[in-house]
Amino acid sequence: MTQPFEDNQDKNESDKEQSANDSASESRDQTHESAHPSTPKGGIQGVQSLVVWIIAIVALGAAAVMTVDVLIGGAPGKRNVLNDTSVDGKQPLLLDAPKWQLTDAFGKTVSNDDFKGKVMIYDFIFTRCALVCPIMSMQMADIQNTLKGTTAEDKVEIVSISIDGAHDTPEVLKKYGYDPERGVGADPEMWHFVTGDQATVWPLVDKQFLLPVDEQPEVEGMPIAHSAKFVLVDKQGRIYNYYDLNEKEDRSAILADIERLINQ
Repeated sequence: MTQPFEDNQDKNESDKEQSANDSASESRDQTHESAHPSTPKGGIQGVQSLVVWIIAIVALGAAAVMTVDVLIGGAPGKRNVLNDTSVDGKQPLLLDAPKWQLTDAFGKTVSNDDFKGKVMIYDFIFTRCALVCPIMSMQMADIQNTLKGTTAEDKVEIVSISIDGAHDTPEVLKKYGYDPERGVGADPEMWHFVTGDQATVWPLVDKQFLLPVDEQPEVEGMPIAHSAKFVLVDKQGRIYNYYDLNEKEDRSAILADIERLINQ
């Protein structure tokens, strides 16, 4: 069974913490052996015996995690987005999400109506952006890859809206998103890049998604100022909340909220 993304992260952190704890334990055993009569005796052999017991305990813990994943994994062959129910999401805003009609990377006219009944994740980028946008696209790729193979895969759509329609033609967006060598690794079945003229897109971003966008030609590598926040929209077409994925809490919250929304 494929290990859950969150479990894999937790296990990596757990392994690092266990290694640090082992080193600290050895140091304490050598320095204060007389004060701890339960510490294994016999020098190196005693320490090795302790390590064997620790490895056994860690292995049992990993097996327990796998068992829990089997029991709560949801649909057959699919895992949940999160198995850590202690992760808190955000309080919903439930604002009406904007209606839009733009052109995708394949030259096809698409609109929000094409995604009715789906949970939506939006961000706002442009391909000439050398500062914020590459990071945002990496973060969105992480979300996409986390959701693939889970119960959310067929219930979530990702839309990246270009705010630089004069430059970001469908052909440019297609290379940016889907080129196997230079693209950001988007799956065209799940992640869509759309563009339109400035007179259409900027009011959509500023007045309806309520995120700033403006010209700043004096800034090299980022001639358009814009928000780095991601927008989550529920199946009823309402803005659930905004997320800054540079913040650890928001990275956890967006996954928790996605799982909450697909199960509603």
